Amino acid sequence: MLAGSIAKGTYTGTSDADILIISDDLPSNILNRHTIFSDDRMPIDLEPHAYTTEELLKMLRRGDRFILDTLRYGIPIYGKRFFNQLRTQIFE
Repeated sequence: MLAGSIAKGTYTGTSDADILIISDDLPSNILNRHTIFSDDRMPIDLEPHAYTTEELLKMLRRGDRFILDTLRYGIPIYGKRFFNQLRTQIFE
């Protein structure tokens, strides 16, 4: 899911591209996750935020601002139905 300034329409030339990735097949080490989804050859600075479904739900229960903002303003790339169900449960 595209997140942050790109999703909100406030992107500038110096902004990075925040992306939320939910997968239950991720390395347990957060730094390894970042390495998997980062690529220096990209023409934009990609900032991946990769979490398991369980981690996402824990963050939601804690009221994590990034997750809440991403669900409110984010643009689904894949798994639109999953994200729309979460949005409905949280914001309606």
